[in-house]
Amino acid sequence: MKIRNFADKFIVMEKENKDLKTLGSRFKEIRLMFGLTQAELAAKMGVTQLTVTRMENGTSISAGALLQFLHFYRQYVSIDVLLDDKAWNITSQDKDMLMRKPHMNSIVHEKLDVMKEQMEKNIAEVKADINKSLNKLDIYLKRGMDSSKALLEE
Repeated sequence: MKIRNFADKFIVMEKENKDLKTLGSRFKEIRLMFGLTQAELAAKMGVTQLTVTRMENGTSISAGALLQFLHFYRQYVSIDVLLDDKAWNITSQDKDMLMRKPHMNSIVHEKLDVMKEQMEKNIAEVKADINKSLNKLDIYLKRGMDSSKALLEE
């Protein structure tokens, strides 16, 4: 990732009223998904447990520590997902999707595929209902025609 893109992401976060607390809570949620304690995470990252606590609580943390967290977590989750509300809301509901490191385009495509499948299923159900109704109507019409023929023959 280029530094310019990285800076742009944080400008976008600022514009969307994002703060360190939101990012910290996302880091915490991911840590918990892996079943790690703060101490275990700190050991893996080579930081103190206090640094992990501060990051997760969104309290003062150095830019270097923030970069270290982003670098560590990027191996598990796409930075796009961490920094974008819509992407986070979609993927955080599905641990498997979150851990596949999706990017916005893949998230959108996956959700569109699910919606398409659901719409196709709904259309098939509606077609089946229409065909049933048409068959019933056909039966009623035939009965009516048979009744009319019977009356004419008399």
